[in-house]
Amino acid sequence: MKNIAGFFKRINLNSLNLDRDKALALFIISFLSLYFELIIIRWVSSEIRVFAFFKNIILIGSFLGLGLGCIIAGRKIKLFYLSIPMLAIISIILSFAPHFGLSEIAVPTGDDFWVWWSSEGWLQKIIGSTGPTLPFYFALFLLFVGIIYVLIVLFFISLGVKLGSLFDFFPPLRGYSINILGSILGIIVFTLLSFLETPPFIWFILGFFLLLGFFYLGKSCLVGYLTIGFIAMIAIFVGTYGTYWSPYYRIDVIPRLEEGENDRIIRAVDINHVYFQRMADLSPDFLEKNPGTVPEFVQFEYNIPYEFFRDPGDVLVVGSGAGNDVAAALRHGAKSVDAVEIDPVILELGKKLHPEDPYNDPRVRIINDDARSFFKKTNKKYDLIISGLLDSHTSLVSSLSNIRLDNYVYTLESFREMKNHLKDGGNFSLSFAAGKPWIESKIYSMLKEVFGKEPLVLKRGEDVLGAVYLVGNNLSPDLVNNNYPHLKDRVLNREIEVGSFSPATDNWPYLYLKEHKIPFVYIISLLYILFISFVLFFIFLGRRFSLLIIKNISNLHFFFLGAAFMLVETKSISELALLYGSTWLVNSIVILAILIMILLSNLYVIKYSPRSLSLIYILLFFSLVAVYFFDLKTIAGLGFLTKAIIGGFFTVLPVLFAGIIFSSSFKGAKEVSAVFGANLSGVLLGGLLENYSMVFGIKAMSLLALFIYLLTIFTIRPLIGNQREA
Repeated sequence: MKNIAGFFKRINLNSLNLDRDKALALFIISFLSLYFELIIIRWVSSEIRVFAFFKNIILIGSFLGLGLGCIIAGRKIKLFYLSIPMLAIISIILSFAPHFGLSEIAVPTGDDFWVWWSSEGWLQKIIGSTGPTLPFYFALFLLFVGIIYVLIVLFFISLGVKLGSLFDFFPPLRGYSINILGSILGIIVFTLLSFLETPPFIWFILGFFLLLGFFYLGKSCLVGYLTIGFIAMIAIFVGTYGTYWSPYYRIDVIPRLEEGENDRIIRAVDINHVYFQRMADLSPDFLEKNPGTVPEFVQFEYNIPYEFFRDPGDVLVVGSGAGNDVAAALRHGAKSVDAVEIDPVILELGKKLHPEDPYNDPRVRIINDDARSFFKKTNKKYDLIISGLLDSHTSLVSSLSNIRLDNYVYTLESFREMKNHLKDGGNFSLSFAAGKPWIESKIYSMLKEVFGKEPLVLKRGEDVLGAVYLVGNNLSPDLVNNNYPHLKDRVLNREIEVGSFSPATDNWPYLYLKEHKIPFVYIISLLYILFISFVLFFIFLGRRFSLLIIKNISNLHFFFLGAAFMLVETKSISELALLYGSTWLVNSIVILAILIMILLSNLYVIKYSPRSLSLIYILLFFSLVAVYFFDLKTIAGLGFLTKAIIGGFFTVLPVLFAGIIFSSSFKGAKEVSAVFGANLSGVLLGGLLENYSMVFGIKAMSLLALFIYLLTIFTIRPLIGNQREA
């Protein structure tokens, strides 16, 4: 313990003999850089839905802007004064995105990839289905994506010039330590704001006043910036008034008048400007008094499992939402109901507003958790498992992963976990709003493979996407034709085609991709973003672009390090989300743990100053290969804590060695802000390459990172051995 205490005493800020004002300023701007990155990624994808499916674009824009800002810090420091105006512009656009039509921009897709609102958008509402062709929608899509991307890059450039200018006051590793500490605070504050379910108004106020503290201006200029901030605050307050902000979604509760014998107002829940669920009263007494009030397909999808499973017994509802599935189980005599829902705000709304009040029934146990996480924590078995409409489509696990909340629920491994939680003779029901016939077929094939029997597939309604899948003893289309003639027109089994599609797995959890390939819309979009990025490089760097990035081998080294580390970090977060669950808290802890690992790597280099990195590179390559072959299923039978320790250790281990390589290289840097900017810019390449997980799976990111780290070996020689003070 004395040795550890002495180690930290030697590297703490009090012993650095530096300008504490500059250290504090670097700490705060580092905090703001990560804080605004996380906030903007979340806010943009909530208000402009296309970015929920193209997370890389915001992430790339954030890091590219910071990197470019650091590179030009010595010549363009005055760009920092644009930070508040740029923040205000972005905030106002996001606050009124629904009114500008930005929330419903269509995503042009082909037959191999599907997202909500891929075929209909705000223009079709105006001009009808006979309007412009797909190329027109593609051009419109790229136009708006490009505008938002440029705004994000410009905002982060303004932060980056301040970050880079402050970095130059410090020896590399000491400045980097302060930077990491500020980033750690950024993720902590973001986690706290998520926990408190705060709205964008609070996010903006905190960031705005911290930014304002950097502006040493005259009275008139200060009044001008305060006015800009005040206008933005009003816009945010008005644009988001009456909304709920859970850790995952923007949530709107919409009162809607339903016609019946007794007109009444029901409440529908919209998530990220998309219809999610209505709190339906399906009690026999209400339906008898109000015929026609609730659409027939809504009654069908919640009641149909109990047509076949008359004695439900112990029921598990996965994705219980506002409580419709729970209410259905209670109406049909369930002995007990375990309701698993990841979003705490939706649970609270269900408790307060659902007309049947299911969550306050003593038979119901509420579990606010991720489905996969819950499966790992319980050994309880059920007579019936109901997988509700938990296809989130729009919510990300984290800012550093393409994985969405529902990706790991609809995999072969997940279905096997559900099966293992059924009692002997237990039954299973899954509802899904599939937008393509091949998605219905994919789910059918996966359930058939897992359960070893053909599921009964019933369509939800004539004009409603998706199906209800039922797995139980003796269920078949013939059973429906013989015993349930009123349902025979709903049977989809004979229309299910087993085609050329790939089943979703934990390594390839892409239910909405038909095959192992990058969709055309992704390829075009990322090439488009790459083109814009190069244009921005040339605008801000001119001839220095080739000198700084291409001809300067040191900067190229850091560029590759940034790209490779992006892949390692993304892969780690994706797999740890599978191991621990995809909750907001877990993912914040994972990112925090990675930042702490980087800090420890940096402190190790400060203390021991390794002159050769040969052994570290060998250990890094070994750890990447080990992580590639390590299968999380091999520890499935262990206790949760043991699984967390072993799985977390193997998954995050490459981060330690990668951090030592970066810090050792960074220690020898001559132009601190320039090489740090090159490292951040490398995220552009890493973000583009991350999409290859759609082809080769998540594990393959380890091998791709290994290849890029090999490239860094050929560019490291000028750096190691440089005696500049750390």
